[in-house]
Amino acid sequence: MGALRRATEWQLGASLDEVRNTIVDLRNERNRAQVFAAGEAFMDAHPEYKRCQENETAIFAYLDKNNLAYTRKNFEIAFEELRPGLVLSAPKQRTEVGDEPEARIEPPVVTRPRTASTGLSPRVSSAVPPKENMNARPGKLTASEIDAMPTADLERKLRDPVWAAEAERVLQAAAVAATTRR
Repeated sequence: MGALRRATEWQLGASLDEVRNTIVDLRNERNRAQVFAAGEAFMDAHPEYKRCQENETAIFAYLDKNNLAYTRKNFEIAFEELRPGLVLSAPKQRTEVGDEPEARIEPPVVTRPRTASTGLSPRVSSAVPPKENMNARPGKLTASEIDAMPTADLERKLRDPVWAAEAERVLQAAAVAATTRR
């Protein structure tokens, strides 16, 4: 069991405890971001809500006391329940129609690309690449490039039989090199 654990940790580049802690940290950060987004959406929908420590403490205490999750809907429930005791901003007064400054609409600035002479006629020059497999790079692909590739890109590239064969060759060579180093 120890050898399997060491091999797994070697492949991951970190101990299993470090990987576990990283996953917990990522989940906590995602949860914090979701709570923050829910709070921002709630506050954007309620311009009368004043952003202050007293209001925040009251709303979170209400949610904790009632065992409610920190979601926008629950922020709304707490706000309606606690509204009489919260510090609220005065609603913004609309100005008279004639009091507003005149809005000025600026037309967008459009620049035209310059033409350049290359000395080639349109029949000779072309922006279309040759019909060869641009993804296949025989002899240049590395195992680290394959490992760093996002899953979606890897799956898309593996549909190309030439690229898949090259990737298989590179990965097999890397596996052989890894076993000979031990």
